[in-house]
Amino acid sequence: MMDDVRLCEYALLMPRILPQALPAPPFVVLDALQQVAVDFCRRADVWRTVLESEIRSGASRLELEPDSGTAVSRVFALELAGSRLSPVIDFRSDDGVVAFHTPVRQDCLVRIVAAIRPTRFATRIPEQILEEWGDYLAAGTLARVLSQSGPQVSWSNPGGSTLHFSLYEEGVAKARIRAVRGLDSFITYPSIRVREAI
Repeated sequence: MMDDVRLCEYALLMPRILPQALPAPPFVVLDALQQVAVDFCRRADVWRTVLESEIRSGASRLELEPDSGTAVSRVFALELAGSRLSPVIDFRSDDGVVAFHTPVRQDCLVRIVAAIRPTRFATRIPEQILEEWGDYLAAGTLARVLSQSGPQVSWSNPGGSTLHFSLYEEGVAKARIRAVRGLDSFITYPSIRVREAI
């Protein structure tokens, strides 16, 4: 479903990260990068999708089913038959499930705007996010790798971890501000499917 989205491998960031993370093994760095990508997209809401689908009368729940490798982070807006519903008052959403407080009264069109994120073991992210925010993803990855400790961890560097963590947090804040202002939200059409549950 994401044919219109160019996804890039996380491996494109590895040359920026590995030299600073040595002697950490590449699999440790990739694992940290996967965790950071999930956290970044979840907190910054930079990857969004819009879905329009039919819904039947009597439905009280919608299960949002994103493409493989993605998960729904947050539902921003929901419209039924052209009327915008209010979160908390008209519906609630959690873990990709939208529950209406009252069942839908008629067959109609539902339009959902949602933030999505890569899943924990995904290896790809939209090119636009990687280009715009890749340096911050690299900083977050280095913060995670350098903060590791233990008898077999020779790459631990708490001071370096603190520096990279503050850079990463700065990036999350900048991305979040731009996404809230609507200046830098990468929107795909459509990348989630809806399954009704009555």
